[in-house]
Amino acid sequence: VCLCHEGMMEDTFYVLEKGRVEVFVHISPEENMVITELESGDCFGEMGLVADQPRSATVRTLTECQVLEIDKSTLEAVLIRNPRLVLAMMRQISRNLWNNDRRTITTIQKKNEVLAQAYRDLEKQQKMRAQFISTISHELRTPLTAAQGFLHLINSGLVPSEQQAGALASVTRNVEQVVAITNSLLILHEMDLISPRLAPLYLPKLVNQIIREVTTHRDLPGQAVVNQIPERFPHIMADEASLGLALRSLIDNAVKFHAQQSPVIVSADIIGDEVAIMVTDKGIGMSEETQAQIFQPFFRAEGPHADRLFDGLGIGLVLSLIHI
Repeated sequence: VCLCHEGMMEDTFYVLEKGRVEVFVHISPEENMVITELESGDCFGEMGLVADQPRSATVRTLTECQVLEIDKSTLEAVLIRNPRLVLAMMRQISRNLWNNDRRTITTIQKKNEVLAQAYRDLEKQQKMRAQFISTISHELRTPLTAAQGFLHLINSGLVPSEQQAGALASVTRNVEQVVAITNSLLILHEMDLISPRLAPLYLPKLVNQIIREVTTHRDLPGQAVVNQIPERFPHIMADEASLGLALRSLIDNAVKFHAQQSPVIVSADIIGDEVAIMVTDKGIGMSEETQAQIFQPFFRAEGPHADRLFDGLGIGLVLSLIHI
């Protein structure tokens, strides 16, 4: 229940004998700012009477309340007969003004902090957007330029017949890379909408297939990734497409950053009614700051002073979060 309303001309002074109320002001049609809460023994409404101005705030009950209402004429008569009451009321007004000022300053400071953080987030997003455009331009231009170059040589008759098969294979690999990048972006956009279709799945076979795809794409020997999942591993219920995408992203990420002298290990274990799949590599390592960001879209691990450049859009680990 609202006892008095902001912006209204009212001539009542209130003494809260029992209960609890809140005092708030309207910031916008959708938002109110609570100034304070009052309890038994507090009073309110004196500012509108003394200044003869509209109410500066709204007072609303929070619990069942018992309130003493004193109209303006009665209050003035009481004040004339009791100067000490005038002094007490002025002290109360002064305290209210001071408290309101402090709360307003605190609220403004908090809103300024929120606004400053929003600006920092916006600046970060703009940098990420610029980096993404630069990265995707490079990732698409490189294979397309290579494919275009080989096709130009073939069409110009500059590639001997015995080398055309290898040139066409290179064109195919580069086109497949462009298709993979495009598909990854589409999946990233729609991954929250993908519903898994569960079916019995033989995990060792799926992992072997993914290892062949990744090592072929990276032009690595087969032993660069070792599948340690035993052949007797039982069938599991999973969405093959989604699980395959997640594992491909993890294995490719591990291969990309791993130390050349040690293989990437893929293993699995059954824990209760769940299956834990581990992709282990001895890579370049990550700082705590990097670990906090690796699942953010388009974040790339290398910094401005990295001594080695890594390919990719920065969405591999994000795709590993797809529902499986």
